[in-house]
Amino acid sequence: MTVSRQRCSLCRAEVEVEERGGVPVEVEVQFSPRARYPRPLSLRWNGRERPVDVIHLVHEAREGTARLLVYSVTAGGAVLELRYDSERARWTADDGHRWSGG
Repeated sequence: MTVSRQRCSLCRAEVEVEERGGVPVEVEVQFSPRARYPRPLSLRWNGRERPVDVIHLVHEAREGTARLLVYSVTAGGAVLELRYDSERARWTADDGHRWSGG
């Protein structure tokens, strides 16, 4: 897996970004028997907790054998992509700049 160092657009800190999935984050979620997917409530990124204000979109994706849940959210005023990798049981966040090379 390739890891690069980039500057986070939210906190301006240098972070390590994995090719698959972005920056590791802790996510507080709510499970409901009526909901198809867990609902992210907040995330901890670089020592700061950010509430998830809006969930714009949720979809499933696959990377190899891994099933991913991909969320487009607004958290702390920034639009992020949150990804849950069910194969590795971990959450990552991507602020979008990784894909554009910025």
